[in-house]
Amino acid sequence: MQQSTDTEAELVAAHLKYYRLEIHLKEGKDLAVRDWSGSSDPYVKFKLGGKVVYKSRIIYQNLNPLWDEKFQVPVRNVNQTLSLAVLDYDVGPLADDPMGRAKINLSSLEANILMEKKIELHESNTSEYLGYLMIDFKLVAVSEDELQNISSRRKQQSTAKRASVRASNTKSQLWTSVVTIVLLEGKNLISMDDNGLSDPYVKFKLDGEEVQKQGTIGVVVDSAEEFNQFKKY
Repeated sequence: MQQSTDTEAELVAAHLKYYRLEIHLKEGKDLAVRDWSGSSDPYVKFKLGGKVVYKSRIIYQNLNPLWDEKFQVPVRNVNQTLSLAVLDYDVGPLADDPMGRAKINLSSLEANILMEKKIELHESNTSEYLGYLMIDFKLVAVSEDELQNISSRRKQQSTAKRASVRASNTKSQLWTSVVTIVLLEGKNLISMDDNGLSDPYVKFKLDGEEVQKQGTIGVVVDSAEEFNQFKKY
């Protein structure tokens, strides 16, 4: 009877040799300042096996962000390291500023037990205190079929998210700069009227759209490229 029970247990263990890693990104504390305003716009990027498996939303102007985000990652081998990096979001072509990183060895997590961890952040090239993250981890044993289902759901969610981002980018534009133009005077303009004079005005266009005809104006642009597209008519 005992031998039969042991055999059944071995079969169950062999069947459940894969894992679902449940992660609850809760909050960050005392994160590093990276913006001239004295704050940062942090988000967290998770990598497993060299691939990005999750990227949190950006929390603007906050050094103690509350994310409260939950996600799952399929795991075929627990002898891997989960890497995470906190980054400060920057608009434009510049790379986002690093705010600290950490690594978690999955083999250090106990299966089927919820574990809360305080993740201290660090960077190899500085001794600056970078704060910490509070994250819950739970490694749950699953069958191969369940693992494939998790992978399929993640792909569907990723596709839907990319489509949503593209639609959002099409519908809206993030303005980041204001160019103020003061029209002062004209010199040596040509005569266009029979009396030897003219009735001049200046028309400004941005990306083909008229923004002002005269006076002092404020024009919003979002890149150096668009600024260079200013035309005077």
